[in-house]
Amino acid sequence: MIPGAVILAAVLAARPHAAQADTPRSVASISGLPKRVALDTKRLFTTRMPALILAGGGIAALAVHPADHQIVDRLSSSSGAEDLLDGGADPGDGTVQGLTAIGVYAIGYAIHNERTKEVGTSLVEAQILNLFMTQGLKYAVNRERPDGGRYSFPSGHASATFVTADVLLQEFGPKAGVPAYAGAIYVAISRLSEKQHFPSDVVFGAAVGLAAARTLDVRAHGHRFVVTPVPVPGGAALFVSALPPQ
Repeated sequence: MIPGAVILAAVLAARPHAAQADTPRSVASISGLPKRVALDTKRLFTTRMPALILAGGGIAALAVHPADHQIVDRLSSSSGAEDLLDGGADPGDGTVQGLTAIGVYAIGYAIHNERTKEVGTSLVEAQILNLFMTQGLKYAVNRERPDGGRYSFPSGHASATFVTADVLLQEFGPKAGVPAYAGAIYVAISRLSEKQHFPSDVVFGAAVGLAAARTLDVRAHGHRFVVTPVPVPGGAALFVSALPPQ
């Protein structure tokens, strides 16, 4: 579901710019990828939006934490919910998300399309940053999973899929972002029914993914899409607003 949406995004990126095969200088070169990741990492600590997202995610995770076991027990004991949510495990895996991002980047080079390469490098850069953030937190916190496993906090499936969803929102606007967000939410909830994570794990995992995606310098159709996490009783809400062109 999610990888298919990303491949579709590569096609969408290629269409408007198909006639622009000769670009003076690539801003998405492979050789420049380490430098771009370094700049993304710098923006993680020097810009306000990633910090606000992580702070909001932390507050929301604390708000939902008292209901962690109750929510997992309800979803995992419902055969209907478990069957409905079975499809979230494989496409939401961080490896699948990362390889799909690399695939979009490779498609851009294969068809010599600068726009597709730009979308691909955005996905790759955000997934790289998300990988280090998520894995670092997992080993630092070492929270036990609902099924007794290790490294529950934060959810890697949630963080990786929300990276993809937010990059697509920034690159293409709601036409790609809304379905991708719906898929990310589905993946996050599926981790609860499988007893792989608690709600607080997936809430903060989503925040980590969004923070990683918001380190990018992306403009979609002249607008900037801003995602603001807002704690609500028992959980969190995400508000998306489009700012006018600068």
